[in-house]
Amino acid sequence: MTNDELKRKTIMSRLPLQTLKDVILATEVASPQRASGALPLAQHRSGHMSFEAAEAHIGCEPGLLYHLIRQRLIRGVQRVKHGRKTYVFIPDDEVRRYRRFLSNYWTSEQMLAFLHIDRSSYRYLRDAELIAPLEMGRWRRYPKASICALLSGLESVSRPVSAARGELFPLMDSWLVKSRRTKAEVAALLREMLDGRIPIYRDLTEEGMGAFKVDHKTLLRLQQVATCIRAHAVRQRWSPGQAELWSCA
Repeated sequence: MTNDELKRKTIMSRLPLQTLKDVILATEVASPQRASGALPLAQHRSGHMSFEAAEAHIGCEPGLLYHLIRQRLIRGVQRVKHGRKTYVFIPDDEVRRYRRFLSNYWTSEQMLAFLHIDRSSYRYLRDAELIAPLEMGRWRRYPKASICALLSGLESVSRPVSAARGELFPLMDSWLVKSRRTKAEVAALLREMLDGRIPIYRDLTEEGMGAFKVDHKTLLRLQQVATCIRAHAVRQRWSPGQAELWSCA
């Protein structure tokens, strides 16, 4: 079937086969109680949690724990075969260690909610390397510390306003998406903001990235940055070895 899929995509391509395989190999049961009933207590490992109990204690997405086990990132995993099933037990210390580790990260939904942004705005922040997700297979987590540092950096260079003025625009809003600027152009603009070279305003009545506003000068500066980057690309294409004698400032 795998060879057929490589030659011609069928409906099987849409099925979460890897996830199903993970579930089968991990022999996850419906609940820790059912696992205890199926496996004699004498065969339970002292100081260990069953696979599903560990997954619930860590609070991770389905399949992530098995990915960590498969990549040998969790130590001391024991397997007990009983009948046709193989039960997985994870040391209590490892469960606590990963619970603490993952508590320093947000899921995608938590990150978006904290920053008050949508996925389009997130992609701009990611491409500007202002948010660097931790990738674990097909799962991503987002470091709380660096995201909070991003907000603190914007707060330190922003000017507080008591209420949103009519001439101000949200920093991460549709105007940025509709500008159709490249990733490099928007990234350069965001870095200039964090450096304090472009004025930013903070609406004290709002939270997250939604609190930060810009004025019409930012829109003009984005056009200048775009022109500068494109001119630089042309110069590099025609004179790749020539030293840079000009500036975007």
